[in-house]
Amino acid sequence: MSSQTVMAMKEATDLTWSQLRQQKRFLKEAGLSLPNEQEQRKAMLGLTNTFATDFPDFVDITGNTHNTPLVRVKNISDFVKQLLDQYKTQGTLTWHNSIIPHDEVWVKFGGDHGKDSLRFTLQIANTDKPNSK
Repeated sequence: MSSQTVMAMKEATDLTWSQLRQQKRFLKEAGLSLPNEQEQRKAMLGLTNTFATDFPDFVDITGNTHNTPLVRVKNISDFVKQLLDQYKTQGTLTWHNSIIPHDEVWVKFGGDHGKDSLRFTLQIANTDKPNSK
């Protein structure tokens, strides 16, 4: 299980580091090995170096001001290179039988709004399953 998977599990279950350690011990007894905490913290540091967070004031359509969380990628080209390196390491990069030229990387941007949030997405199409999570 990768460090990113463990961090996602920690966030999804809202566990503290000590609770996660207990869960890791239980899983280890069941034969599942997880990355050590130092590797997980190193991966988290990589994420904090990649993303910036802020709480700017936004003004809605009625003129009311809202202090809203905002997360952005600090450097989009470095982020794409980081993703490509990760996919290469995992062996999931592909050019789909030359449908994508070998000297190109296709990046798909999307957006979604609903309720009180706006989300933008980025996908690398040069993967085995480009539309999967």
